[in-house]
Amino acid sequence: MPVDFLKTDEQIEVPIGVGFGPPSYIARWAAGVYYSFWSEQVFPKEEYGWDIRIPTKTGNFRYYFIDRARAKIAYDETGQAYSPSTVWLWMANTDTVLNWRGGEKKIEDVFGDIVSRETAYRTLSKMAHKTRHELHMISLPAAIAAMADDHDYDNPGFSLDELQGADDETLWTDSFQRDIVGNEDVGFTSSILWKRRAALWEALGENDPSKWQPTGSGIAKGKYDTEAEKLHNCLAILHSPWGSPIWARVAFVWDPRVDATFGDNKRLTKPVLVKIFASKMEAQAAASEEMGESGSATSASTPSTSTPSMPSSSGPALPSGYEEFEDDWIAAVRDLKETYGGKLPAPPVLKKDNVLEDLMVTVGDLKAWWEVV
Repeated sequence: MPVDFLKTDEQIEVPIGVGFGPPSYIARWAAGVYYSFWSEQVFPKEEYGWDIRIPTKTGNFRYYFIDRARAKIAYDETGQAYSPSTVWLWMANTDTVLNWRGGEKKIEDVFGDIVSRETAYRTLSKMAHKTRHELHMISLPAAIAAMADDHDYDNPGFSLDELQGADDETLWTDSFQRDIVGNEDVGFTSSILWKRRAALWEALGENDPSKWQPTGSGIAKGKYDTEAEKLHNCLAILHSPWGSPIWARVAFVWDPRVDATFGDNKRLTKPVLVKIFASKMEAQAAASEEMGESGSATSASTPSTSTPSMPSSSGPALPSGYEEFEDDWIAAVRDLKETYGGKLPAPPVLKKDNVLEDLMVTVGDLKAWWEVV
C-alpha cells in the first residue's frame, strides 16, 4: 500500500496478536521526534508554543516541542540541569483504541485521553551507551520491519520475543542485558538484537547495520546515510514528518536495561510498531478477530448478504460491512477509478483482478457509487 501518511516528498516479523506480556493496542497512532521534559509548572501554549502536553499520574505534565529553541526556553525556567530530552514519541487518543481488554475498567481511567510511550532518540556513540538500545535495537528495527511488510519487501522480520513475556525480576540481570543489547564494557555489536537488526538491514540491501539515516541527510557528513533504496524508504517512518495518524498495532515491550525501572520497581516499556493497517476497516477486522467478537463486529470482515445496507450521508446505500467506514469505501472507489481510467470494468475483469473478493462487495455496490465519487 502507498505510505501516504508520510510527507515523503520532503525526503528522498514482530509477532502480532495477544502473545505479548506487555499490551499491544490497535488504534490510530501518530509518532514524531520531539524535545521533551516534565514539569509541575504550567506553561501556557500561546506563550511557549509547545506542541503536545500530556498529564502524568503524579500531577505533573510532560511537554513536547518540535522546535528545540522553544523547548529550551521553557525548560530553562524549570531550573532543571542539562537540556530537554530528545525522544521518539508514539501516541494515540484512547477513544480510537479498538482492542482494549481491561474488563470493567475503562481505558480512560488507566491512560486518560492519550495512550503514549516514548523512546530515547540517541546516536550509536559510546556516550549514549545507557539508552541507545531503545531506538537502535528495539523501536527503530521493529518499525523498519513493519514498513518493509507494508512495502511488500522480503524481510526476516524483527523478533523481540525475549522482551514480551511476563515481568520476571529474576530475568533483568547484567548478563541478560549484555547478551540482548550489550553494555558500556562490551559494546553492542555482538548483542542478539543488533545481529537481528543486521539481518533485517541486509535483507533490505544494506550491509552496514550502523546506517540509520536516509540517503543524503548530510548528518555527521553522511557517515550513517544508507545508499540502499529499500532501507531508505523504510527509514522515512522516523525521519519524515507524518501527514496524518495511521491505523496500526503498537506493542509495549520491556526495556532490558537492568535499572530501567520507576516507582515501586516497575519496569519501563518501549513502543514497538507491529503492523500498519491499510484502513480503519482492516484494523477493526483484526481487533474483532483478536477479541473473539461476533455479529455486527465481524460483519466488517465477513459481510453478510442478508444484512441490509445502511444509508450513507453522502450517497447511495453503503455496502454491507462498510456502515461505519464510509470514508474507507469512498477512498477505495476513487482508487479503482484512477486504476481503471475512470471506466467501470466489466465483471469478468473485476473478478480476474480480485477486486470484488478483496473489497468483499458486489458489482452492484460499485455501480451505485462509481459516478458519485
